[in-house]
Amino acid sequence: MPSRPCGCTPAGAGRHEEAVTEHLRTLVFLDQAGERIEPHIADFARVNLRMAIGSAHTALKNWFQAADESHSAVDLCRTGRRRGVALVSPRRRPDGRRTR
Repeated sequence: MPSRPCGCTPAGAGRHEEAVTEHLRTLVFLDQAGERIEPHIADFARVNLRMAIGSAHTALKNWFQAADESHSAVDLCRTGRRRGVALVSPRRRPDGRRTR
């Protein structure tokens, strides 16, 4: 059974503009926190926040912003925020199959 959004979050309550604002504030917090948050945890959070922002823009029919945020999330997965650290192995797809 597919999950349904929880009404306890701005996006789940249909307040997508508010969700974008709060996600952006969280990204700023992560940047300001620096090394006080484990870098790999911060990277995963950034990916999820970027995907959530993209989803909110999709709900608002802001297609270019939605695509841009989704591309940003994919780029973070491939490279990580820190140079040389990938969140997803470049030789394997997220489903575990090898790439060429």
